[in-house]
Amino acid sequence: MAMTLKMKQPLTMRRQLATLSFALASVLGHASAHAQTTPEPMSFEEALRIAVTTHPSVISRRNDVQAANARLDAAVRQRYPGFQAQTGKDVSGNDTSTMRIEKTLWNGGRTAADIAAAEAGIKSSYASVNLAQQEIMARVISAYTDLGRVKTRQLVAQSNVQEHERLAALIGRRVESQISPMSDGTMANARLSQARAELNQLSALAERAQSSLTQALGKPVIDILTPSFPNLSGTNDFLIRQKALEYSPALRRLSSEEAVLTADIESRKSAMWPQIKLRAEKNSGGSVNKSQVYVALDYQTGNGFVAEAQVKEGIAKLESLRSSREAAERDALESINADLADLKSQQMQLKDLRDQVTATTEVFDSTIRQYSVGRKTWIDVLNSQREVAQSRYAQADAEWGYLRSAMRVNLSTGDLIPDSMDIQSTTEQQ
Repeated sequence: MAMTLKMKQPLTMRRQLATLSFALASVLGHASAHAQTTPEPMSFEEALRIAVTTHPSVISRRNDVQAANARLDAAVRQRYPGFQAQTGKDVSGNDTSTMRIEKTLWNGGRTAADIAAAEAGIKSSYASVNLAQQEIMARVISAYTDLGRVKTRQLVAQSNVQEHERLAALIGRRVESQISPMSDGTMANARLSQARAELNQLSALAERAQSSLTQALGKPVIDILTPSFPNLSGTNDFLIRQKALEYSPALRRLSSEEAVLTADIESRKSAMWPQIKLRAEKNSGGSVNKSQVYVALDYQTGNGFVAEAQVKEGIAKLESLRSSREAAERDALESINADLADLKSQQMQLKDLRDQVTATTEVFDSTIRQYSVGRKTWIDVLNSQREVAQSRYAQADAEWGYLRSAMRVNLSTGDLIPDSMDIQSTTEQQ
């Protein structure tokens, strides 16, 4: 009997331990699943990193860089000799074969021009990568700040609803006690309904802004973090404009394309000159069976001296490109000037709006106290609360508007990109 008890006791303990382990695993598994299904708020830096590394437009431009490198490789290979092999029959019907190695000694500068065009094409491709990154970052800035602004307004709206619920409850008790007229209760309920409608409207706007940011990133976004305010005090507008023009990927791409066209024109001009080639031939079979090395002069005019028309076409395209670059420079200046003007406007408004929020809050508290002693009416209380909400809405708009303008200025000058991001450097460093 004693032996039987000793065998049952470990079995019971094992069952209890198994049950405890299963319960613990279930709890931990549920907590882990909950943690996985609740993503952390996304920071602005993380949003930029995702956008500039995973967006299809950026990936497409990086593939263009590979194509440009391949073009340079093809241009450099023109310096190497080429090999030709031919087979046929002579007039007597004998089999013949010819093998030739040919090296271009001089071709009017065509090889050098093709290499220069390919190198400029690589710079243009890198500038296109930077331009694609800048464009997607501008979209992220707009979507991110819109979402942040709407979410901040949601917090204000929620606080406004809570305050109106408190006021409605307060006046409801006074109406029940026949201290205040029923019309005051009706006005309180109407303002409460209006506050709830504003909150619902902001919820819909938040979903739209969240969807825009998700589409820009290609990744679901649940919530975001408020970025720190950049310190732009003491900045010189003239230096900012100059830096924006120097950094502008669009202008750098057009400059590189201008260099490509210039080199292409030189390459087309070379077709008007003969080519000097060194050839080594070996002829086998038939009546001729010998090897020879010689220098050949090769000149081809093309159909109707087409090279001259191609040069004129290239010159016309070059003039058009220079005009496009001038227009792009004006657009860049207009954009940076608009961002600087918005930045200054929002910056001047911020202090006044913060003071306004403080003042309206104090006025509301004073109005409540004066209403309790009969010196203010109930409509004064409701209007005072509406002014508090409106001033907080305006503050939220100004704060996020300032952030957006500051980010756009930093984006235009290239200061928005942290060194830790995997982003192509400027084309001059490539």
